[in-house]
Amino acid sequence: MKWFSEVSSIDNLRNIYKKLLVRYHPDNNPDSDTTHIMQEINLEYDQLLKQFQQSSDYKETVSEDELKSVLNEVVKLKANITIELIGTWIWIKGDTYPIKTRLKELGFRWASKKGMWCWGTMAHSCRKTMDMSYIRHKYGSTVYSREQQNDPVYIN
Repeated sequence: MKWFSEVSSIDNLRNIYKKLLVRYHPDNNPDSDTTHIMQEINLEYDQLLKQFQQSSDYKETVSEDELKSVLNEVVKLKANITIELIGTWIWIKGDTYPIKTRLKELGFRWASKKGMWCWGTMAHSCRKTMDMSYIRHKYGSTVYSREQQNDPVYIN
């Protein structure tokens, strides 16, 4: 494996994929053609994901294709935002007003108590309000932010 040589779990695979997506996505590299690189990365990712899913009882509420598709669309947005991936949920904060219509089109909902946009599906309903630190601790978190509007996405 060229891009995912040290993968030990599905979560580890996802984290590496997200970093590679931010770094090599064609929309983040206007000066060079990275389409071929992203195709290689996607192929390896899909192969490894199938291996992990077949070797475990792993069940998820959001398909990998759906998550990848939404994540690709969010990366294309040229806004001063922070993207946070928690489990199979995508959370967005920052200057989202100019892109709120697009976020709604992608299926994001405004979480007023958290002051963030969220995308994902719940496996079960939960009446308890959980703060973001609890959610991050329980499911793990990867944060990406765009420091200026035309800059590439930086990994924190």
